[in-house]
Amino acid sequence: MQMATDDNLVDPSDACPLCSERRVDLLVWIDDDHVECTMCGTVYQPGSPHA
Repeated sequence: MQMATDDNLVDPSDACPLCSERRVDLLVWIDDDHVECTMCGTVYQPGSPHA
């Protein structure tokens, strides 16, 4: 299993708000404003404050 490096991770503020996934290859832009996390299926706006 390959370990993620900082080059493969998004900024913590852009991580998935549900599962905290940060790996670039698992976060997919679905339009200009939203990302889908392929680990948990959450669709969110990166950089938005998370509750």
